[in-house]
Amino acid sequence: TANLGIDSADDVSSTATVSGSFPVSGNTMTFSETDAGTFTIDKQGSVSNPTVGEDAATIAKFSANAGTEDALFEQIAVNVDDAKDHSNYQLWDNDNNLLADGARSGDLVTFVISPGFEIEEGDTENFEITADIGGESAEDIMVAVEEAADVMAIGGDYGFNMNINIDDYDE
Repeated sequence: TANLGIDSADDVSSTATVSGSFPVSGNTMTFSETDAGTFTIDKQGSVSNPTVGEDAATIAKFSANAGTEDALFEQIAVNVDDAKDHSNYQLWDNDNNLLADGARSGDLVTFVISPGFEIEEGDTENFEITADIGGESAEDIMVAVEEAADVMAIGGDYGFNMNINIDDYDE
C-alpha cells in the first residue's frame, strides 16, 4: 500500500507562499500483483518487391495476438526506412477493411485505430500496411516496430494497457 503526503509547508519548493493545514495526505492505495494481459505483434509472411509509382503496394504484413485476455488494438507506429519517399500509408485488416490512415513524422508512421479493433482472447488477426511507392528503383523498403511503446492495446479484463511483445518484429 502507498499514499502521497506532505509533512509541512517547508517541504514545498515554490516562489509562492505556501500555507494550509499540515500534514496532508492522499488516499491510501493498494497494489495488486495481477499480471497485465499479453499482446504480441509478429511479422507475417513475405512481401513482394513493390515498384516505384505503384499505388497501394503492400509494404508490411503482421499479426496481432491477444494471448491472455480480450484486446482492443488502438494504435501502432512503424519505422519505415526513407518514409518521406512514399505516401498514402494505410492499415488494413484481413478482410480488406481500412482501419486507419498513417501519419508520418520522419521515418515513423503512426496508425490510430478508432474506435479500436477488437481481438478476442487467444485469437490472432492479420494486418497489412500499404503505401504509394516513391523513391528510387532497387531500394528496399524496411518496416519494423522498434519499441513496445509503439503499440497500444487495452485489455478487456481490467481496461488497462496490455504487456506488448514485439520480439519477432523489431528489426
